[in-house]
Amino acid sequence: MLGRLRLSADECLARMEPMFKRLYDRSPAKQDKYLKKHKSRFDSVANNEIFDDMIQAVRPDCKMLLNKEKHVCRSFVIVDIPDEPDSPQRIRSYQHGGESWKYRTCAAMTSTVTTPTVFDWIYVAGSSLTKYHNSILRRTNPSTELIQEARSVFGEDRAIGCLISLGLGISSKSLAWDSPLVVGADDWLAGVLRDTAQGIEEVHQETITLLEPGKYFRFDPVDSVSLLETQDWKDIVFWERWNKLDILGDRVKDYMNDPETVKIVSECIKRVLLQTT
Repeated sequence: MLGRLRLSADECLARMEPMFKRLYDRSPAKQDKYLKKHKSRFDSVANNEIFDDMIQAVRPDCKMLLNKEKHVCRSFVIVDIPDEPDSPQRIRSYQHGGESWKYRTCAAMTSTVTTPTVFDWIYVAGSSLTKYHNSILRRTNPSTELIQEARSVFGEDRAIGCLISLGLGISSKSLAWDSPLVVGADDWLAGVLRDTAQGIEEVHQETITLLEPGKYFRFDPVDSVSLLETQDWKDIVFWERWNKLDILGDRVKDYMNDPETVKIVSECIKRVLLQTT
């Protein structure tokens, strides 16, 4: 939404609530029933339609993911293919290495929300016989993938000036095996949450070692968005709680106004300005 559709952060947030309301429309009780059968909690079939409706409303000229303009933001997402579990595919909005994503933007968006316990594997296009899934939990934080892609596109010798990573507010310490935060969660869901949190932290630590000091900035309100009202798994997966977005917004504002965060933002701004002057 930020890259291919060129929406501002405020425009993205304005579209989130109506989209989330449609995406995550099953009650927790119904979700529990699906989990007990080891089925995904939400309906993946409607995803394409929901994303397509949003694109049609805000940027109908961006229906196709491939963007042949030169001086624009480049975007890519990462998906998994069942028949090639060790070869995650990067779906790009630009051509690279003679390859380009030939399907619609909504198809790329759909393939990346099909995560374990949430949405099933899905065919992203009617003419495609390939199913896609975002089951690569360690790539929930794509920072190392971004570094690899930048070096692949621009060459190993070109320095990376700045990398900014935005977290989901999920910390590994919040999802320890004895944590009360997973009380009531199905074992399958609890395992996915823990693996995701662990993968996010592992990638963060690896990214620190891949770039020179002062070039990598990560913003993650893990302490601000650890709980809403209860110690319940339904509050961990807060992005599914469309009616909680205002509360989450307030928590993130608190995080951004924290003196330590303000200091990091200031350092980040200086770095970005250094790269553009």
